[in-house]
Amino acid sequence: MSQEDSACVAGPTARTDKGTVQAKLDALCENLWHLLRSRRLRRPFLHNEGHCWAAALPDWRHLADCPETPQRSPLMLYENGAPFLEAHVPHDYIRTEGGGLFSHWRDVVFFSSSDNSDPNGNGRQYSYTVSPQLYKPPSRLWGASRPVNLSYRDASPEAVAKDVAYALETGLNILGWLRELGSVAGRVVLEIGPGINFGPILLLACHGAIPIVADRFLSPWDPEYHPKFYRRFRDELWRQDPQVDLRPIDALLDSGAYSDHVLSRIDAPVESLSVDSNSVDFVVSNAVFEHLENHAQAFSELYRVTRPGGWGIHQVDFRYHRSFDRPLDHLLLSPGDFERIAAACFRECGTYLRPFDMADLFRTSGFEVRELRPNLLASSEYLQQFLPLLRRARKSTYRGASEEALRTLGGLFVVRKPSER
Repeated sequence: MSQEDSACVAGPTARTDKGTVQAKLDALCENLWHLLRSRRLRRPFLHNEGHCWAAALPDWRHLADCPETPQRSPLMLYENGAPFLEAHVPHDYIRTEGGGLFSHWRDVVFFSSSDNSDPNGNGRQYSYTVSPQLYKPPSRLWGASRPVNLSYRDASPEAVAKDVAYALETGLNILGWLRELGSVAGRVVLEIGPGINFGPILLLACHGAIPIVADRFLSPWDPEYHPKFYRRFRDELWRQDPQVDLRPIDALLDSGAYSDHVLSRIDAPVESLSVDSNSVDFVVSNAVFEHLENHAQAFSELYRVTRPGGWGIHQVDFRYHRSFDRPLDHLLLSPGDFERIAAACFRECGTYLRPFDMADLFRTSGFEVRELRPNLLASSEYLQQFLPLLRRARKSTYRGASEEALRTLGGLFVVRKPSER
């Protein structure tokens, strides 16, 4: 190694007696040293959930962790120049533990500040390096993050009772919506994104519907959870309506697994359904469309599978899911930055689209938008605080949107495929 090389390795304070030439070399090494350590993490950071925050890093996707290479990234994160404690941490741990954990996942870095304060307002600077020489290997092994539907199921009596109550409420709401349009008996009903159990669609099956479920992360049968859930669900459903036909649920309990004779299951995203064209009478979803990857493609696919004259009933939550008390703050980002963050967390943080955008996409796909029933509104107090921030967010699509256009945070879409003439 030459003397000049050793001067660079020694860091920015190294000096020799070579006069001006060596001084210039030292200055160059100092600039390179600071360049390695001074890549600023760009604000605003988006609250993910709990102690976890997110920032887009699209330029370093080729180095980031991913399912195939879960500990590939050499990225190190710093708070006021001090390195963070742990890299490659699953996002659930960052949310719940915090205290200086981070993960460089695809286009995004997820992190928590050292004291779990808000990094947007705690006065500290956050920077990063991607130099293998500055990378610190993790001191412990972490498991990979997983989508909610594929995560561990809590089979405790309290958790099962809570899940049953929610499934009953959701199923009865859907049944009420569909009965406004006609009987469900003998009609094919496709539920998009049924979640961790299939209680709502099975409630419809107990009223004579022919049920189908589709999900890109289709929840498998869990022998520790689902028998307990369906037994309690069956008992509660019978208690509320002794005349209901419980045979679909009984058949699942008897077989100890999901049976194709009771319920057709499609393990695929709504953007690519293996369902015959013009075969579905009703398509229903509850809090699903805010998690879609490609709304235009999804709505086109739903139009294809729906019978002429068939209906879609869709409850959509337009809030930012990681911070319900700040439901529109994700609109301060550019669409691209939000998309990178959403893609890295299995799209569980909500949608950038607003209700009027979604209505336009339904129409473009061929549906008639018969109704949008708003059922969740932003408070005037929050909007008064949020709108000045939005007006200054130069990269936001909704910088000029009116207060009235932004007020609706949730609503029920009723759409119809026109009858053939």
